[in-house]
Amino acid sequence: MIEPLAVAYRGLQRLSPNSGRPVAIVGAGTIGLLCAMTARALGTDGVVMVERCEARREFAVSLGFDVTVYSGERYRHVIDTTGTTSGTAAALDLTADGGRVVILGLCGQPTAPLDIDSLVLRDLTLIGSLGSPGVWPHAIELVATRQVQPSALISHHYTLAQAPDAFTLAAAATPTTRKVVLNPQQDP
Repeated sequence: MIEPLAVAYRGLQRLSPNSGRPVAIVGAGTIGLLCAMTARALGTDGVVMVERCEARREFAVSLGFDVTVYSGERYRHVIDTTGTTSGTAAALDLTADGGRVVILGLCGQPTAPLDIDSLVLRDLTLIGSLGSPGVWPHAIELVATRQVQPSALISHHYTLAQAPDAFTLAAAATPTTRKVVLNPQQDP
């Protein structure tokens, strides 16, 4: 879980949210939740998660985050973690004039609709962030000091003998399945 945490950390680093203003995170999947946990650990002044899926909203609330579907409020700092063109569009809509948007999720398409005029007229800064160069020590430190606990995102544990069931569950991608972990040490 260090790798996705490092991706989340770098996304926040690229956003530079040290302005005392809240951060809006679009998508309450693994990367979005790790962004929220990291932002909270780094002292960001407020984290608001935007998520359409009710089960994901409920889980984010259980972790202590404010969650909305979309209230129309705009934020100066926004991170899109959805990996969808609709999520990116929502992130741009959520961004206040003069604000910054970091896109962490790949959408699997070579192009996505983007209103260039709105981007320019609203003076938005759009930032892509891929991977996690140079931030692994920071991510490891957050876990070692228990400021971020990625294990909270694990929804299912399986033994190695149960691997086919684990892969079936993970592939089903239900809203209540977050991270599925194989524990080979638990095999008899």
